[in-house]
Amino acid sequence: MHIITVVITPAEGKKDAYVEMLLQNDKAALAEEGCVNFEVLTYPDSDKIMLFEVWQSEEALKKHVSDPAFQAKQAEQKKLAAGPAEVKVWQ
Repeated sequence: MHIITVVITPAEGKKDAYVEMLLQNDKAALAEEGCVNFEVLTYPDSDKIMLFEVWQSEEALKKHVSDPAFQAKQAEQKKLAAGPAEVKVWQ
């Protein structure tokens, strides 16, 4: 199993739009082969957002991030971010 945590800081005033986009993405990710879990979490005391993802294998994760639809969504999400996301991979 591969567990991914992603902490995102949205640009000022963009948290709601970012969360909405991520909630749409989580449905698509959960439909992908190898996706065990995909959660969008918000911090109650800050604007930060966390993604918690569980993938069955490294191959499933690589397929996910190399998908053209994922790449397009990433480009749109970057427009709503204050800076780069903090990504950690746990095995």
